[in-house]
Amino acid sequence: MKNHHYSVDCVEPVQDDVARAFLVKVGLPARSGIFAATEAERGDVVGGRNVLRLGYGTEGEGFYYVDCHDGAVLYVEEYESTEYHVNASPRHFSECLTVYAARTSDATPETGPEELEVLAAALRTEIERIDASSLADDPGFWRSLLFDVANGDYRHGT
Repeated sequence: MKNHHYSVDCVEPVQDDVARAFLVKVGLPARSGIFAATEAERGDVVGGRNVLRLGYGTEGEGFYYVDCHDGAVLYVEEYESTEYHVNASPRHFSECLTVYAARTSDATPETGPEELEVLAAALRTEIERIDASSLADDPGFWRSLLFDVANGDYRHGT
């Protein structure tokens, strides 16, 4: 999976040094099953937080942001103005995207309900190992996605 490296100028508003360095040096997947990276043109304010857009959701009407103060990654569904905590940092987000892509790549229309439940449980375990904060909210971003995976919504070829 090819990564999109954000420009130094683009991520200048991000105060968290580790998050800013990760976005420049390592970057985020250019495109994954649920995320597509874009270079931010300007900062935004979401829920009273200064944020910088990292990309958009490939499934739906939402955008991913990094909190300029603490480096947390958020997802905002534009049509509902609903804000979700995704991960504690861009590094955690990148790792979760990689695990998500690897785990869901084998799910096909023929994958049965029991197999999908096992897949979602294994994915949950890995996401929790990477970043326990990602599953703290209920409902939350990753919890909702895991529910959808268990229901077969992200099978390839559907």
